[in-house]
Amino acid sequence: MIAVGTPVSRIDGPAKVTGRAKYAADNSFPSMLHAVLVCSTIAAGAVRSIDTTAAMVVQGAVAIFTHQNARIELFGRALPDLNRFSLGGWFPMTGPDIHFAGQVVAIVVATSLLSAREAAAAVAVEYDSVPVSLDLNDGNSAQPSFFFGEEMQVSVGATCDDVKAPHTISARFHTPVEHHHPMEPGATVADWRDGSVMLYDSTQGVDDTQIYVAAALGIPPERVRVLSR
Repeated sequence: MIAVGTPVSRIDGPAKVTGRAKYAADNSFPSMLHAVLVCSTIAAGAVRSIDTTAAMVVQGAVAIFTHQNARIELFGRALPDLNRFSLGGWFPMTGPDIHFAGQVVAIVVATSLLSAREAAAAVAVEYDSVPVSLDLNDGNSAQPSFFFGEEMQVSVGATCDDVKAPHTISARFHTPVEHHHPMEPGATVADWRDGSVMLYDSTQGVDDTQIYVAAALGIPPERVRVLSR
């Protein structure tokens, strides 16, 4: 345990503190398109309508995908039904239902990042919201069922009487929704070459990313390479 309390130099430390580190979003290719997400402003309910008229007239706007067209065709290619995936978990834009605040309801694609952001801001979404339960002890609150593709075992309402130990402490704790400050924003850059795709992705799960992307695009996993950086 001599490492405890002893400074340890990070191999990537100098590159990060000097700004020389290259992240996923730093990768760029000729004629690259940019995508920006449009996220739900409610926590529960359903999308009533999505109006993309104003967004599509923004200079540089190429396409806008929602649950109404994302499963039909993408860049001239038919996609499989996302609801038929058996990988566990939940996939966005497979229907109008809203399960959480910030859920992706549309993806705007444009020739530049600025154009994509402008068009995304012009997408008009109307919702039918329902009351939200924030108490885990409420029987109506949503319980997670999958985590990284594995089924979760969730127990709510355990008391000190359920714990067999010489000493127990009973308390109620509140934690923030977001508690960390990543140096890198979430981003993915895709480079298509000869029927295969290279993904530069800000992910810690390259294997899972490869499986999900291959399933979404309907191609073999060996034709998807994921580079986390």
